[in-house]
Formats: sequence, structure tokens, C-alpha cells
Amino acid sequence: MRLARLTGLEREKLEAEYNDLANEIARLRAILGSEKLLLDVIVGELEAVKAQYGDPRRTEIVEDEAEIGIEDLIQEEDMVVTISHGGYVKRTPAATYRAQKRGGKGKQGMEARDDDFVNQLFVASTHAYVFFFSDRGKVYVKKVYEVPLAARNAKGRAIVNFVGMEPGEKVAAIVEVPKIEAGKYVVTLTRGGIIKKTELTDYENFREKGIIGVKIEGDDQLLSAALTDGTRQIMIGTKDGMSIRFEESDVRAMGRATYGVKGMELREGDACIGMSVVEPGCDQVLALTERGFGKRTALEQFREQKRGGMGVTLIDTGERNGNCVGVKLVSVDHEIMLITDRGQTIRTRVAEIRETKDRGAAGVKVMTLEESERVVAFERIVEAEVEVEGGGGESGAPPAQEGGAGSLPPDAGSPDAGTGAAPDTGSEPPDA
Repeated sequence: MRLARLTGLEREKLEAEYNDLANEIARLRAILGSEKLLLDVIVGELEAVKAQYGDPRRTEIVEDEAEIGIEDLIQEEDMVVTISHGGYVKRTPAATYRAQKRGGKGKQGMEARDDDFVNQLFVASTHAYVFFFSDRGKVYVKKVYEVPLAARNAKGRAIVNFVGMEPGEKVAAIVEVPKIEAGKYVVTLTRGGIIKKTELTDYENFREKGIIGVKIEGDDQLLSAALTDGTRQIMIGTKDGMSIRFEESDVRAMGRATYGVKGMELREGDACIGMSVVEPGCDQVLALTERGFGKRTALEQFREQKRGGMGVTLIDTGERNGNCVGVKLVSVDHEIMLITDRGQTIRTRVAEIRETKDRGAAGVKVMTLEESERVVAFERIVEAEVEVEGGGGESGAPPAQEGGAGSLPPDAGSPDAGTGAAPDTGSEPPDA
């Protein structure tokens, strides 16, 4: 090819490239100068992206209104709930209690007066429930996150004020409920010996001002409550030193607004003073009298009976001992606290109280009293120190609660409240 021809081809190529660039510049300037053209370009590019990468929507958008409750905003975490003998309650984050090696001294969990001490403590989620039963049979349900938050060594808040009970009502029992579910039951007992078992799900629709937990007849009073699984044994003690032990299955399940059935036949002038749910590890029965005497006896010494019977002798309640003021299932590792009508207290180990094989024995002196002084209540002590799981040493869970529930003691000087045997108010007759 001749050189002149090669030079002409190169010139044609450069002219074509120049014309293309000039056209592109003109097109881009037209786009920048016209909003309509700019939007058309954007739409075209988005449609190209949609065609290449688009797929059908996997979610459905509908018009609906959703309600967000306070609980949805509460973080679920473990709390240590502490309840004192004097009727104060508080919660503290479990993280406050660092894990310690076994045998350590621990931390102070509540600052209490000489006449007050911790008698119930449990670790529960902020979304768990706490049932507060009044002596008139009403139950007030609170979530753990509603319990006043306080420092580890703080006293807490009075339960009566926190729950909002009606004038004249008093707290009779407190039950911790991790979850309201089928297969669980709430067992209650009155001073007149009326026992009732209700399915836990019946308490699901609770109200701020409380609901009926059990109907109370006449001047009877609710004494105790416990959470069970329907397969436990129940033990009841009375003021005159009698006791009865029977299967929970002897008590049929009833609705909330019912009276219950006769748990124990009471003699004239007698009254129930305590109910315990038999738990593994608590194989001894501890009974104390108002004159400061007590004894512990192996649980096996109390034969199993049918509900509604007279029971067997628990402890001698003669002139020396006075009336029985409390009965609890314990082990030799537990400690107890006694309180008198003058506010005096004494703390002692269960192991220091002599074990007797005779159910009707008078027992030994546990506390020395003045002539007119009387023991009005005793409680199994729950340590204020808590060890939670975590690094740095062996840790243990908080002590187990008796029957999953704690009952507050009667008022000082009124151990005879609610005396007299109440009639069987259930539809079935008591067993002989």
C-alpha cells in the first residue's frame, strides 16, 4: 500500500473519533442542561439494574397496629430478690454478687435491724412472677422487674406499700413463680385447716388491684402458700402440737374462687400454725413452742395419713412448753432464728437442737425467756450472701426455699389468731 493511502486512513480514524467525542459531549451537556433528560437516564439505569439483579419480594408489608408493652423494653437478666422477716422486699442484680471460693466470708446482703432478718431469698429472671398472698385470701401478682431496685446492703421497701393492699390486709405468704405454665399448682392453707390446690394457669389473668386466690370463711385467715408440681407431700402443724402428713394428690384441684377442703381435723380451740411441702434433703421436722422449747424428729417418724384426719402428736404442749408456734422441714445444716413478742431474737444451728425419736417429747430449751415473754415465730434463715456462677472459684446456688414459698410469721402476741376448726367447705367429704 502506498504511503499516501496509509496517511489518509489514519486521518479518517482520527476524524471519526473526534466526531464521536463531540457527539458524546453534546449529549452529556444536553442531559446536564435538562432535568427531564437526567431523570430519564436515571430511570433507565435503575430499570437495567432491576432487570439484572431483581427478584420477587420475600416480605409482606401490611397495614397493622402493634402495641409495645413495658416488659418488651425490660432486659431479661437474673435478679436476687430478698425478703425480710419484717416485711421488706428489694431486688439486686445478680452480677453484684461476685463468685467466691467455697468457705469464704461472703458479702452483706441486707442491712437489717436487730429484730429483722432475711427469711426468703431467690434468684429469678426480671420476667418471672412473685405472688403476694394476703391474710384475706387475695393475691397480688408482680413481675420481678417491678420489685424496687436497691443496693446490696439496703433494707428495701415495705411489701404492704409496694403491693398496694387494702387497709387491714396483711401479707401472709409469698410465692416465687418462674413461669405460669400448665402442670404447676398453688397450694394454700388457712388457720382453720382448710387446704386448697389450684392450677397455676388460673392466676394468669391477674389485675393490679389483686384477684381472689382463695375464699376465706368467717374469721378464718390464710396462713401459707406454696408452688408444687402435684406430686409432693404436705405436712401441717397445729398450735396444740398435732401434725398430719399426706399426699398432695389427696387434694383435688379447684378454681380460685373456692373455699377448699378440710386438710386436717382440728380439736376445739386448735389452729394451724404452719404448712411445709416435703422437699429432698429436708428430712427432719423441727417444732418450737412459745416458751422457747423445741425438738427435731426424723420425718419418717410421722407416718403418712389421709387428708382430713386428726393427725399425730408433733410436740408436747403442756404447761412447761406452752403452745406450738411453728413447724418446718429442715436439715442439720440449716440455721433458724427465733423472735419473741418483745422483739428479742436468737440465731442457732439446727444441729444444736437434740434429735428425739419420740414424737411426743417435750424437747430442749432453745431460748431462755422472761416470765411473761413468749416466742411468736421462728424462721429458717436464708443467708443474705449469694454466690452466682462465674469465673474465679467454686460457686453455689442460693439455698432452696421451703416448698418454693415463704410465709411471713403471725403478728407478735397473736399466735392464737384464727382459732377454731373450720368446716369442710369442699364438695367432697374428708377421708376418715
